[in-house]
Order: sequence, then C-alpha cells, then structure tokens
Amino acid sequence: MGLVIFAYGAYGTLAQIALMRELAIVFSGYELFFGTALAAWLVSTGLGSFYARRLKADANTLFLFLTLSAVIFPAGMIAARLIKAHLSFGTMPGLFWTVTTNCGRHLVPANK
Repeated sequence: MGLVIFAYGAYGTLAQIALMRELAIVFSGYELFFGTALAAWLVSTGLGSFYARRLKADANTLFLFLTLSAVIFPAGMIAARLIKAHLSFGTMPGLFWTVTTNCGRHLVPANK
C-alpha cells in the first residue's frame, strides 16, 4: 500500500509539472500566470489535505482517486493545448478594435 501511495504522489507531481510547462507555453512565460498557478496549486493541496483527514483510507477510496487522476490529467493537457487557438498573445489589435476602444474612452465624461 505504501508503494502505491508513493507512486500516486510521484504521478501527481509529474502531472502538475507537465501541466505547468504546457500552460507556460500558452501564456508565454508570464510571471503573473506562474504566481497564480502556484497559489492555486498550494491552496488545492492544502484543501485536499484538510478534507483527506475525513476520508477513510481503504482500497476503494484509493482506487477512486487513482481513476480520477488518470482522467483529469489528460483532460487538462488537452484543454491546455486547445486553449492556444483561442488566445492571441503577442499580436497587434486590429484597426476596428483600436478605434472603438479609443472612441469609447472619449465619449465617457471625465470626473471633475
């Protein structure tokens, strides 16, 4: 049982590192992303540890967590690769977007 738990922890760490690297490519190594991702990682680990105390440690619970992690990690990798098509970092905004945002800024009255 101890070897299974160790392997599950190693798999979780490797999966999180792989997902962070994939998302770092999507967000072009932006530091705010790294801070947000690491904060979410630490908070979710803390919440998982907090709620794990209330679970009974039997083979069925371990099998459930192993099955969920085997499904969630590939789904996260697929989602990270699909999000690249919807984000356009590093591109110049078009003329329409520039004109409409600048006109919108000038139409709003200034607070005096």
